Amino acid sequence: MIRAMARIALPAIESAPIEIRADALEGLSIAAEHLDRELAASAQDAANALRESMSAQLLFRTLLS
Repeated sequence: MIRAMARIALPAIESAPIEIRADALEGLSIAAEHLDRELAASAQDAANALRESMSAQLLFRTLLS
């Protein structure tokens, strides 16, 4: 997602005045960091859900035996 944003934004950034370039690149950097945090949180949520599911399956198998 951030790559798509960068592909769209970079041509405009490159043609912008130097003062604006720094701000725009900083904005892209902040967006990338935010996206990384969101992806990490989503991955952790998925891992937790998988662990809960595996625990439920183990409990169910234990009850059946």
